[in-house]
Amino acid sequence: MRKRAFTLIELLVVIAIIAILAAILFPVFAKAREKARTSSCGSNLKQMGLAIMQYTQDYDEMITPARTSGDAQSWRVITVPYIKSRDIFKCPSNTANANASNDAVFPISYAANGGTGAAGAQGNAEGQCPMGYAPSNLNSAAIGAPASLILVCESNNSSVRVGTDSLDRLWAGHMGRGNYLFADGHVKLLKPSATGQPASLWSNGWESTPAGAATVAGLAACEARHP
Repeated sequence: MRKRAFTLIELLVVIAIIAILAAILFPVFAKAREKARTSSCGSNLKQMGLAIMQYTQDYDEMITPARTSGDAQSWRVITVPYIKSRDIFKCPSNTANANASNDAVFPISYAANGGTGAAGAQGNAEGQCPMGYAPSNLNSAAIGAPASLILVCESNNSSVRVGTDSLDRLWAGHMGRGNYLFADGHVKLLKPSATGQPASLWSNGWESTPAGAATVAGLAACEARHP
């Protein structure tokens, strides 16, 4: 007895079912992969936090500056001896990571919360950032609420720093969120707007004060770039 072959209609039905399943499952796989990359990025920042804390202990409780004599002596150059690996400074999700930062030997992915104003002042007249250009970097004892002050954020710009005056450099490519390292060493995944309201997480002493209008607008623009 001859076996009956599949008809063209039956084959098309099978192909359609496979296509529907693929359309359902591929986004799920992509989200799972991105969650793994987000976790890896957070782990990178945790290790940076440990390195910054070790530097702080070695240098009379002074927080690592965004840079000392220039970008060639950036916070990454200063802390990498405590980490022993430059790969830690590369976020696996950031498409800019194939390019070098201004300190030349490190990929674009992360930036210090550092201002260029007098005494390490943030842009938009919003207090003092922790990792100002030396000698404007803060002493850890001067930080009022370490759990509410960002030290390092994600960036897609070659600059060694991001501040409230340069939020166009901020990157939030983990499904609309970015990882942030805080002064107490913890890492948190946040939408950019959550770093400005209900309180600003960018400036020392602003832990109970919302960010100003210009900063809020800059954070909203970052969210628009990374929906």
